[in-house]
Amino acid sequence: MTSHAQFPPASTTDYLTLDVVTKRYGGKAVVKGVSLSVARGEVLTILGPSGCGKTTTLKMIAGFLEPDDGSVSVDGARVDKLSSHQRGAAMVFQNYALFPHMTVRRNVAFGLRMQRKPAAEIAREVDAMLARVRLSEFAERYPRELSGGQQQRVALARALIIRPKILLLDEPFSSLDAKLRKQLRSEFLEIHRNFGITSVFVTHDLEEAFAISDRVAVMNTGVLEQFGSPTEIFSRPRTRFVADFVGHKNIFTGEAVASADGGSVLAADGLSIRLPAAASGEVDVSIPVHRVRVSRTALDTGNAFRGDVETVAYLGPVVQTTVLVGATRIESYLSASPELETLRSGDKVEIGWDVEDAVVIPGAGPA
Repeated sequence: MTSHAQFPPASTTDYLTLDVVTKRYGGKAVVKGVSLSVARGEVLTILGPSGCGKTTTLKMIAGFLEPDDGSVSVDGARVDKLSSHQRGAAMVFQNYALFPHMTVRRNVAFGLRMQRKPAAEIAREVDAMLARVRLSEFAERYPRELSGGQQQRVALARALIIRPKILLLDEPFSSLDAKLRKQLRSEFLEIHRNFGITSVFVTHDLEEAFAISDRVAVMNTGVLEQFGSPTEIFSRPRTRFVADFVGHKNIFTGEAVASADGGSVLAADGLSIRLPAAASGEVDVSIPVHRVRVSRTALDTGNAFRGDVETVAYLGPVVQTTVLVGATRIESYLSASPELETLRSGDKVEIGWDVEDAVVIPGAGPA
């Protein structure tokens, strides 16, 4: 069973708010209730697997879909009954949606021409925008003559030139290779800072979400599972689904019993694990891999177990180690050190973590 977190109503100081938004198709709720807020100038990423409702949520912000229940507000005013062009949002699509028969200059100018701005003003603004996104030398080229990264910058420039209140991005880097995605993420953040715009970004890529976001909303089957900073999402997942999704490998399910020191002890998988707070009944406990220490000598931690190294993977600056404690696998992911670099399969080690690093998740069992 999964325990879904409840979130307080958005503050009146927040710039964009969604309050218990629901969207149905054929009587079935695809988005089942989402409440979140975005401060002015923030980057919010909606993160989740395919089909979880994140793009549907983005389309309700954009005005392409109207929620069946709930409200969408921008700068204190409700916009959920307004058309997309009335609510001041601009969207960048996964496939860029550039006009193939138009040059870069004409693509970027498109929104201003729709606003019927004077030709001289359009020319000035387009030249300035192309300079800001480093595309001036490509102004007369067509989309087919550009790289994927250059096309993405054209799409961003076209969206930003109309000076939207909110920039919406639907998996804009998903079609690019890994190296180019990282480059474009950096360029997006630079552009975001330069314009100071409020942005909502949709992705299923965990690394991407954590790299660009001030806050992250994790969705699962139409429900908002957790909403917080990247650090909170990774280090303190509130549900079993979030813990699994962000890559926690050490998740134990068992019976917790209160202890005399004000904490509790979990009996799971043949281990007795000390927990940082009182808990009782069946719970999930997650130990983040970057908090798990491995040593050839005894560890001075609240939880420590003797085991055998099963696997060691050297990943440049980090070492990924799996240790068997009886039949239980425990994984660590730590900065490389001389001691870790000498480990081999079969070595006897101690593996452990501080009591405070255990994350108790109410509601045991898989999501």
